[in-house]
Amino acid sequence: MKKIICWSAFLCLTLGLVQAPAATITFTATGVAGVSGYISFDDTLFDGTDFQFLPNSQIVDLSLNVFGSLFTFGDVVTLDDTIMDSSGAFPRIDNGSGLIADNGSQSIAFFPDGYDGTALDGDASLAYSLVGGFGDFSYYAVRWDPTGGEIPEPSTLALFGAGLAGLGLLRRFQARAGK
Repeated sequence: MKKIICWSAFLCLTLGLVQAPAATITFTATGVAGVSGYISFDDTLFDGTDFQFLPNSQIVDLSLNVFGSLFTFGDVVTLDDTIMDSSGAFPRIDNGSGLIADNGSQSIAFFPDGYDGTALDGDASLAYSLVGGFGDFSYYAVRWDPTGGEIPEPSTLALFGAGLAGLGLLRRFQARAGK
């Protein structure tokens, strides 16, 4: 019986059945002078399809500086969506369904690649406007470079250590049974 319990504990720990913290994929804004920062999503949300509506309420962090206007996580418009393509090696931001963020005086949104004459770079264009000026957006061909999506190093080491502890317990129980 002890052998079964020990093997079960070992398998749970080494196969990752003990939940590790969720990783994030961070999309860093590049390619347009005056636009910098990032937007992050939990990487477990992506379903591998080429047209996925991901609620903005699932954004885990946001910090964007758009021509001097700062947008933070607290400015996210949670009732709208971001449209993703996660069918490739890394997810890609394709479009938006409403605003990304509104800081009280300016708002930002995603629009399709190439919208309103922006360069075709494979990512969603960024739109920027005064609040309430939905028809007065300016569009920019911002690239959204994805990074992350791996289990963080401390979690990997903890899982490895737990697996070694399970092996030690197994060997101890086997030694006692052999006496």
